Amino acid sequence: MDEVDDATQNVLFRVGELLIPAVEDFIIDINHQDRVITMCLPDGLLDLDNL
Repeated sequence: MDEVDDATQNVLFRVGELLIPAVEDFIIDINHQDRVITMCLPDGLLDLDNL
């Protein structure tokens, strides 16, 4: 993750050119020591960025 966009009510994780909603239901694990967030995203969510 490059940054967290919290400028609006819909918080987003920016990963490169991707914007991923920071939705609790998508987060599987947060490893604070390694600074890794593991997520399970709905099918097709990443394809929306290509529209």
